[in-house]
Parts: sequence; C-alpha cells; structure tokens
Amino acid sequence: MVKLTGRPFLAVVSKGNSTTYLKVTEGNEKSLSRFDTGGEILQKGMKGFIYGERGVWRPGDTLHLTMILHSDEKVPDTHPAIMDIYTPQGQFFTRKVCRKAENGFYTFTVPTVADNPTGLWNAYVKIGGATFHKSLRIEAIKPNRLKVNVDLGTEMLKSGSSVNVKVASNWLTGPAAASLPAKVSMTLKPGQSSFKGLEGYRFIDPASSFESYSKDLLDVRLSQDGKAQSSVTLPRVQNAPGMLTANILCSVMEDGGDESYTTLTMPYSPYSAYVGAKLPSDGDYLETGKTAAVNVLDINEIPSPLVIICGERDVDVPAS
Repeated sequence: MVKLTGRPFLAVVSKGNSTTYLKVTEGNEKSLSRFDTGGEILQKGMKGFIYGERGVWRPGDTLHLTMILHSDEKVPDTHPAIMDIYTPQGQFFTRKVCRKAENGFYTFTVPTVADNPTGLWNAYVKIGGATFHKSLRIEAIKPNRLKVNVDLGTEMLKSGSSVNVKVASNWLTGPAAASLPAKVSMTLKPGQSSFKGLEGYRFIDPASSFESYSKDLLDVRLSQDGKAQSSVTLPRVQNAPGMLTANILCSVMEDGGDESYTTLTMPYSPYSAYVGAKLPSDGDYLETGKTAAVNVLDINEIPSPLVIICGERDVDVPAS
C-alpha cells in the first residue's frame, strides 16, 4: 500500500532502460464489469463439484450424478451427503442420500418419468453444513426421422459467386421424402485469421465490427424422388474482417410439423485477395524507440493456387 499526500495523476514504473506510464486519474480506472473478480468462497472449508454422465437428459432418463468433495479437514467417507432435486417450476421433486463416499466421491441415481416437465432443473447437495448447487438440463429431444443431405458443389464459398445448391431427403425407413418443404439458410461469422503454411501472419482487420450475417439460400418443395436443386448467388458481405465461416442449416418439414435437420460448416471468402502482416517478435508488442521490420504478404486466388507477394516494411515505433 502506498500512502499519498495528494491526489495522484500518473504512476511511473521503471526497470533498467524500460519505463511504463499508467494514468490513475478518476474516470480512467479499468472496468471490472467483464471480469469475475469475486474469487472463490469456501463453505465451511469445503469445495464441492457436481457433474453428470452427460449434459442433457430426456424425460424418463435416469440421471447419474457425482459430487467430488475437497475439504481442508478430512471428512470421513461414512459422512452422508443429501441431494435435493427441484423442477424448473421450483417444486421439490425428490431427495437422495449417499451414505458412503469413495475417496471423496459421492454418487446419486435420480430416475425420472416421461411426463416430467422439461427445462432447467436444480440439484442441491448438503454436507457438513455446506450446500453445493448444480443445474440440470432435461429436454424433450426428438431424433430426426428424415435423412437430409445438402451439397453446394464446392469446398469453399466465395462472395458474389453462384453455387448449385442440391438437397436430397428420404425417410429413415427408406422411401423418398416426396413433396415435403425444404429450407437452406446460411449464417456467416468471423473465421480463421491465418492460412495453412503461413502461420504467424494475421490476415484480419482488427478494426472491423462484423459479428454475424444470416441469409436464406433456398426455400422449395422437394420433388417426388425427394430432391431439389437451384442456382444461388452468394451475397457480398460488407466490412468483413477477413475470411469467414459459413454455417449451413438445411431442414425438411414433415406434414405433421416436425422438422429434421442437417448442418454443414464451410469457409467463406468475402474478398479475392488478402494482405497479412507478421511482427518480428512472437508477441503482439513492439519495442519503443526502435525500428521494427514487419513482413507483409499479399495472397490472391483463395484457396488455390496461391499467388504470394512478399515484402518487408520498416516501421519506426515512437518512444512515447
């Protein structure tokens, strides 16, 4: 702790020939709203971690839950642990007691029935005056009844180009999904910042505010043999930071309203050329007061062949 006689404006830290300055005036504090600064609070000197054999269950499944207990003081394995389960509506569902642990591992078996409500359930484990919580997701998951295939005829999508979107679907029992409506949509998100074989170079615009972009590519009714195809012009994306990732979602709807899905992930190139830079050091920082050589690459014809134009630029980094 530093005792001050007045209101500070600047903190200066020096070591050897390096000096760092940090403003400490009011209003310039680093915001902690995006960071968890609470630390870890022990309950009665104990920590408990609860987990299941999977992340999602269906109504009617049996939940196999385990709690790992760590204590500053040795807790006998014969000390019981009590688990109370509550439904998403907050109603008490059941209580399970584990009367013996194995090296700090407590196990619980919780059966459910098919008509139990879906949503986020809650489990509370009580032991030695401490209570530990775990959320349990129970959802009515329906498996696909239709096999759905989508093909865009290419390994990489390019902005402004035309692709032939093909959809084929059939029932898992074999017959074609005749005359059923099908949809194909695309969501674009920021993709890779470099290319294979050019690791260390960053082909991305850090000033871009691009987050995501969605577009419907196809909305048709399948033929009698369960197929459909159409030529689609891909959209031109504004303010893309670099290469994008396209998530393709294809769905086919049954007459009863249920849908079957398939997904496809592909690279999406919004530009015909990319410029990448590589700093001379392994980090993201340059030493002040010196001239740094920055390697630059210009890549055309993504994904292949690559036409690479190499260059080197000297950048003077000011001392202040």
